[in-house]
Amino acid sequence: MPWNRYVNHHLSKWIGKLESCTIVDAGMGFGRLGFALKLDHPQKDLKIYGYDCYQPALDYAKSLGNAYTEIKNVDIGKERLPHEDKSVDIAIASGVLAHLHKEEERHLMDELERISKHHIVTAPTTLHSHKKSLCNDPDIEPLAHKSLWTRKDFMEKKYNMRGFGLKGRESQTIFDSIIFPYIYILSAINPRFCSLAGTIVAWK
Repeated sequence: MPWNRYVNHHLSKWIGKLESCTIVDAGMGFGRLGFALKLDHPQKDLKIYGYDCYQPALDYAKSLGNAYTEIKNVDIGKERLPHEDKSVDIAIASGVLAHLHKEEERHLMDELERISKHHIVTAPTTLHSHKKSLCNDPDIEPLAHKSLWTRKDFMEKKYNMRGFGLKGRESQTIFDSIIFPYIYILSAINPRFCSLAGTIVAWK
C-alpha cells in the first residue's frame, strides 16, 4: 500500500541519522513492523519496544523471534507508556487510533508526543463496517473500529500530513489507482485535502 511505503521512507530517514535507535511500536499487533525494521536495517542497533493489549497477537509475535527488545501487554489508550520524557528516538502508531475511543486516542497521542523525539501515526478516515461489528465480541473487541482521529484533530496538534487512497473505499478498483496520486499531491499542497483520503499519515 502506498502509505506503508511513505511511513517506511520517514522511518528510514530518521533511523539513517543514528548509530543506534530506540523505537516504540504502540499497538504493535502481530509485530510485522518490528520484524520489517530489523530486516531493512540489519547494520543498525535497533531497540524496539512493542506494546499492545491483545494478548494473542503478542504471543504470536513472541513466537516469531527476537526482533523486539521487549513485548509487553499495555493498554495504550489508558496506561502511561513505560518510557521517560523524550527518551525514545521514534514512536509509531500504525493503524491503531481507530481501535480506540476518542478519549483513548487523545491519551495515546499525548503519550507519543511525551516520550519521543519523532513520531509517526497512520489513521483511516472511515470506520470500516466489518470492523465496527467486532465490538459485539468481547474476545476480539480490541480489533474493532470505534472512533476516528480526523484531519482536523491532526491540524489542531500541528502535524505534518499526507493523504493516501480515497475516503470510504474498502476495496481498490482501477479508478482508485488512477485517483490515488492526485489525493497525495493535493494533500501536499494543502493538508485540508486529507479529508478526501482513505488514510492519513501524520508525523512530527
